Amino acid sequence: MADDVAGLLDALDIQRTHLLGLSMGSMIGMEFALQAVQDTVALLASNPNPVEPAAYERQAQAYLRFDALDRLGGIHAPTLVVVGEQDLLTPPWVAREVAGGIPAARLEGSCGTGTESPPVRPSGRRPRVG
Repeated sequence: MADDVAGLLDALDIQRTHLLGLSMGSMIGMEFALQAVQDTVALLASNPNPVEPAAYERQAQAYLRFDALDRLGGIHAPTLVVVGEQDLLTPPWVAREVAGGIPAARLEGSCGTGTESPPVRPSGRRPRVG
């Protein structure tokens, strides 16, 4: 799917991008940033968010196959990793591990939120990438 992002950006003649990955898109965004180092200006990776049972199964399988932990140091774009502090599917320790592996990453937690946490603080102020 990261190749699809790259193909779309090429088709639209977009040379550099800020990328928001919400839900499974966070894994796609990280993979894109690893493959297209020069094209990624900034990355915001937020926790996975499965929807229906069939979608959950597909995401669960992709989640189990995705292993980039040892390659995260190759992401050079400023990255904001967002997690809901009550998230059971992608608990905060996972987000801490991801943020710790990306050199220019910062971790933001959303108090009292779970899997569907938006990248907005309870105060309404949006976290800044970079």
